[in-house]
Amino acid sequence: LLGRIYRAEIDWKLLLGGTAALAAALHLLFRQGARHGGGELMKVQVAIDGKAKDFTALYDTGNTLRNPVDGRPVLVMEQAALLELLPKTEADILMEKNAPETALARLYSAGSSLRFTLLPYRSVGMETGLLLAVRSDYIQIGRIKYPRILIALSDHAVSDGGGYQGLWGGEERGEISH
Repeated sequence: LLGRIYRAEIDWKLLLGGTAALAAALHLLFRQGARHGGGELMKVQVAIDGKAKDFTALYDTGNTLRNPVDGRPVLVMEQAALLELLPKTEADILMEKNAPETALARLYSAGSSLRFTLLPYRSVGMETGLLLAVRSDYIQIGRIKYPRILIALSDHAVSDGGGYQGLWGGEERGEISH
């Protein structure tokens, strides 16, 4: 028995072919699983200061950013994508690329009619930080309209070329964007 186990009589072509097929299947399965696409992208309508625009957002289960006052989820958006929804004075101040606390002070001294605030956050590689956020008129995800949701403004792209401008970590996944 020991001799047969040691010297298994296996068809090497079958063993190598099976190994190659399994490796290809695992590669496709895990490579596709790491991508952002398909059911994770969704359409989000954002309204600020009476103007509305549709964007694509990623439903991000790792985004746990919440409004510290009411616990509601926060939509994280690329600042550049939202500039056309903002009044010119506010957009000009945000384009200066100041630190969030400096931008907030400039916005208030300019007499902004929009409600800006600072949100504390933590992320991988950064212990703590602040994000400038603006209160929306509403955001709509799928058929659900969320009034007065905070939108955190990211001064850099939130997508790695995946074609989305925002990150949503709330319960509602919305309708799938194609």
